[in-house]
Amino acid sequence: MIAPRASALRERLRRWKTGWRHRLGGPATLWHRQREVFAAAWAARRDLVGPARHAEEAAFLPAALALRDTPMHPAPRRTAAALIALAAIALLWSLVGRVDIVAVASGKLVVSDRSKLVQPLERAVVHRVRVRDGEQVKAGQPLVDLDPTAPAADRESLDEQRLAAAAERWRAERLLAMLGGADAGRSDSARSAAWAASASTTVSSWTTAWADAPSDWPAPRRREALTMLRAEWADLRARLERLDAEADRRRAERDTALAAARRLESALPLAARREADLRALAGEGFASTHAWEDRRRERVDLSGELDTQQARMRESDAALGETRATRAALIAEVRQRWHATREQAGARLAQIEAEHRKAGRREQLTRLLAPVDGTVQQLAIHTPGGIVTEAQALMVIVPDEAPVTAEVMLENKDIGFVRVGDAAAIKLEAFPFTRHGTLPATVTRVSPDAIDHEQLGPRFAVTLTLAARDIEVDGARVPLRPGMALSAEVRTGSRRVIGFLLSPLERVRSESLQER
Repeated sequence: MIAPRASALRERLRRWKTGWRHRLGGPATLWHRQREVFAAAWAARRDLVGPARHAEEAAFLPAALALRDTPMHPAPRRTAAALIALAAIALLWSLVGRVDIVAVASGKLVVSDRSKLVQPLERAVVHRVRVRDGEQVKAGQPLVDLDPTAPAADRESLDEQRLAAAAERWRAERLLAMLGGADAGRSDSARSAAWAASASTTVSSWTTAWADAPSDWPAPRRREALTMLRAEWADLRARLERLDAEADRRRAERDTALAAARRLESALPLAARREADLRALAGEGFASTHAWEDRRRERVDLSGELDTQQARMRESDAALGETRATRAALIAEVRQRWHATREQAGARLAQIEAEHRKAGRREQLTRLLAPVDGTVQQLAIHTPGGIVTEAQALMVIVPDEAPVTAEVMLENKDIGFVRVGDAAAIKLEAFPFTRHGTLPATVTRVSPDAIDHEQLGPRFAVTLTLAARDIEVDGARVPLRPGMALSAEVRTGSRRVIGFLLSPLERVRSESLQER
């Protein structure tokens, strides 16, 4: 039982090996057979070719022989060989060749951030336009003259106010100096003598004051300041002289009362002794009582008169003290007023100086100057007499060395591949690239957020910096101007050509045989 079964298994295994050997050897056998057939055909390729004959010889042969012996024209064979070679070259190039991947976006040239915007400071009337659009200018060159009437009037008014404030401060300083020289640290008699002496030296004082006045003042302003100085000094002197006269009168009254009191003080003891003597005589009967009473009344009168004179002395002293206090208060008040006048005039002068500088600057800014060397673009005014408003954009000065920039709107499908620093090619609509070529550029900014465009929908703004500021057109260099429409091709990478050819198949393979 076991031996037949083992024989059957060995037979089946042998058959299985033989079958697989035939299956695996079939392709190899077929390959060898085909190679042998091709070699035999290639070796006998010229056996079927008839003898080489000229066309005239073939014309005299029978039709069958003429058809057989007439050689085939080489053009079809050469064409087929050329097509096969081209296909092979194209296949090879598709395997090794690479092409750029670009993101195409449309936009326009814009003003560079280095361009200088020329604007007026305030609303004004155009007096003169000195430049034209596209003109080359130098730094500091006048561009536009605006009407300077209003700033000039403000400056002249401030000039008058500044002179008035300076004159007021100078007058207060001179009055304080004269007041200190005539009144400081002196007694009543010395002060009166000083005021009396000041009256005699008035002419020299005014001459000194005239010499001390600033030399840049106009003569009428200097005369006016000196006249006001004289008037204020004369008013103070008159008031002080009245007080000094009152003090002198009070001192004279005091001196008179003092002299009378001294005289009464010396006469009163004599009257008292005489009264005592008559009283003793009247008591002894040697004198009448009326005589004694008369002496007594005389003594009482002298005593009362002495009290009266002493009261007058005290009254004169009080009045003199009041006059001195009034004089001191007047001087203190005048000094305080002149100090305040000097400080207020100084503060007002500082404020006026600041306003004057502002007015002078406003007047200077009525002439607009070129900030840098460059080209005038986007000139917005052309007519003298026109009105410009505050901060209105009158023109743009594009510096000679400033790069030209372009702004394009990139689609959502390309934004993920564009990076700052990517190279780009600019095609201007005004100058077809097939004739004038493209301009190289570099991506300098990619907006982080999308911008809703009315017609195109959400787009991303991309800023590119061009390497050139002009383009050659018919042998001449034409400058690039803001606003020119363009198309930008941003290079985002590269891929093999075969990838482009196989991408539809790859898409079909990835999207087919799928079920939702």
